[in-house]
Amino acid sequence: MWESIKTIRPQIIERKMPFIIKCNYKKDLFNSRIPRIKDIDQAEILKWNRKNEEYLPKESNVFFQEEDELTPDYWIKRSPHLIRLTGKHPLNAEPPLTMLYRNGFKTPNDVFFVRNHGAVPKIEFGEHRLHVNGLVKRQLVFTMEEIMKMDMITENVVFSCTGNRRKELNILKKTRGFNFGAAAIGTAEWTGVPLYKILEMAGINSTLSAHVHLEGSDELPKGSYDTSVPLTWCLDPSRKFMVAVKMNGDPIPYDHGFPIRAILPGLTGGRMIKWLRTISIQENESTNYYHINDNRVIYPFMDEECIANQPDIVKKKEFCVYELNIQSVIVFPTHDEVIDTRKCEKYLVKGFALTGGLRWINRVDISLDKGVSWLQAQITRFGKELTFDANFTWVLWTIEVSTEKIYQAAEISVRAVDSTFNTQPENRVWNIMGMMNNSWYRVRFIKVNSFITTCQHPTLAGSQSGGWMEKETEKTLDNETTSELPTFTWDEIEVRKKTRNILVINGHVYDVTDYKEHPGGIDALLVYNGEDCSEEFNTIHSVNAFKQVNKFLIGKLRDSKKYLEDEGLATIVKNEYISDDLMLLQLQLNKDFSCDKCFHVMLKHPEFEFTRAYTPIDYENNIMSFVIRIYAPCLPKFPNGGKFTQILKTMNVGEKLKVMGPFGELEYVKKGNFKFQNNFFSAQAFHFFAAGTGIAPIYSWIKKMFIQDDGRISITVTHCCPNQKQTMLKTAFMKLFKKHKKQMAINYIYRNVDGYLTLEKMKQILGDTFQSGNVAFLCGRSSFTNQLQLLLRAIGYSDSSIFIF
Repeated sequence: MWESIKTIRPQIIERKMPFIIKCNYKKDLFNSRIPRIKDIDQAEILKWNRKNEEYLPKESNVFFQEEDELTPDYWIKRSPHLIRLTGKHPLNAEPPLTMLYRNGFKTPNDVFFVRNHGAVPKIEFGEHRLHVNGLVKRQLVFTMEEIMKMDMITENVVFSCTGNRRKELNILKKTRGFNFGAAAIGTAEWTGVPLYKILEMAGINSTLSAHVHLEGSDELPKGSYDTSVPLTWCLDPSRKFMVAVKMNGDPIPYDHGFPIRAILPGLTGGRMIKWLRTISIQENESTNYYHINDNRVIYPFMDEECIANQPDIVKKKEFCVYELNIQSVIVFPTHDEVIDTRKCEKYLVKGFALTGGLRWINRVDISLDKGVSWLQAQITRFGKELTFDANFTWVLWTIEVSTEKIYQAAEISVRAVDSTFNTQPENRVWNIMGMMNNSWYRVRFIKVNSFITTCQHPTLAGSQSGGWMEKETEKTLDNETTSELPTFTWDEIEVRKKTRNILVINGHVYDVTDYKEHPGGIDALLVYNGEDCSEEFNTIHSVNAFKQVNKFLIGKLRDSKKYLEDEGLATIVKNEYISDDLMLLQLQLNKDFSCDKCFHVMLKHPEFEFTRAYTPIDYENNIMSFVIRIYAPCLPKFPNGGKFTQILKTMNVGEKLKVMGPFGELEYVKKGNFKFQNNFFSAQAFHFFAAGTGIAPIYSWIKKMFIQDDGRISITVTHCCPNQKQTMLKTAFMKLFKKHKKQMAINYIYRNVDGYLTLEKMKQILGDTFQSGNVAFLCGRSSFTNQLQLLLRAIGYSDSSIFIF
């Protein structure tokens, strides 16, 4: 039940209200945030799909990922095996090369490469419609139920991102694209309705020179993603073009186009529109921004400066990529693999090869002498011997090589030859978009001693370091540009990020609030607000991006995260459990430390990179005390538990932690006056609302308030918890209450009994309408504070009387 200790109003018990998320992260960019994954019941978020549960994506081997917490994709479960290439959002990822190969002719849905340009749209299966229009005799609109009843075909299809192996080009010279490795490829069994059948139902009312436009449901900064392909291809049954509804026998996953997408065998992935909503026949090819500015190969000599002088050159039709080119990759030996000639005489080299259009792979060749001579590999085809029909999947190849020859060689190279006897070029052909790199794939050998050699692939995907091509490159700003700039501390950045979007890149501070043209949308910037995103920026962006971001440069970083101890270390003097999942942690500091603010510090293990913020509940005699919730492993959402707390629970008394801080923006002055973000305010009634561990900073500040109080203020605390077992600091609050019962009221709301904090409950605590001199302080996860802001505004609270800390 709703437990109320010395409440000012009668006790009330409400039934649990439905779980509703009302969070507009674009409307209120800084004070509203997307719910964290721990707040979310996916079945509730996807409740609109419950009637069609059999058509929903399966969720095997996928989990909520920490990187997605504050992004629009917070509701999607993903594989931890995927290598992320573009930071937190949007998701662009590929599997490890060995995992890709070992799954043969059916890449599992959870590790199939992902290329997203923005947020994954939330689509209701029962309400989604596929429109067929344009130059047709009959305008058609299909429901998903109608599509599922149509006759379907199944085809095993391989396709790749046009930017596969782009990192090799980026090392030569930075392109516009991010660092795809060699595994932005996948092969799956797709089931769907033949595209020519749908066009026949609509009736063609155009010449055969027309184009079929395909439009997705995703909302991007430049509109929806739209592309086009020649009509004659779409009418050719041998091409097996389809609108697919199943991937490897299951409903298509959200990242791959649920509930329906285009699958165009033989074509590059950029033409296979996900979340398909419109098929339209038009006389001309698409003029959509993404059709014109993506998936093109421009002259190798044209860099950013040349294109800036001739911006329309990208529109040339001959630059547009449709069909896949021929490609082959060595998988084994793997990167850093050790080959010892004393342990084995033969080594089985393995890899894959593919081509596009209606072509097929004829052979795969291997060279141990940089192309002077070639050996033919053994090919394994999908389910059958070579026929003269198009085969839209890849081939796997192997060849046994003497380890002595490997030891003597400088490298091993592979090239494929297709049915038109087209083969791969020896050298890479750089282009500004970093597309269609299909040069010989080379693994180099480095001799360790007289018997052992190690293997080096050209690159590793994304921000991973390694590979024989990799060179250390340092991107810096011109000293003349930065010498006169002001400096900012992390404390100052914390304040600014409440109202502005602030990024730290390579030691420089940027205000990108007004940058509306980012290709990944404003969400891709917001997830890094107030953070150092140097690694993500350097990995993804071209030289031109560095020039663009300089327009938003406001200063340099001055590191103010001063350590509280000599060399930044504090000693653990107590770390004991006070309940099943709560630990009392006490740290001994080496010198006196005091702060009038409600502050938090950053704790860091000396051997691990990540840090966590915690608010001390007490500081006395150089002992800083914390109550910390230990997050245990919990399948399937959090298989590893809380990263920092799992390390913390293994530490012993006497071990060291780094302490950085203090950080704080809330300070009680006296007589109801307080300071927040360097601005002064005054109040008579302070109402505190906390969720979960958010009660710790509230307890810390209330203690400081009562030390300086003269009896003029009143305080109400409302702590919302999942259940009574997870209540924090209840005993400590009871001590405060006994000492200040005339000024203080405490409410506990347990979600498993009372439901969520509703408007009616809020009125019982605060009154029906806002009273002058009242202020509300909110501390908890963003979904909690977002919902409370709505409730507070409903009873008259304005932004100037609501504080989130």
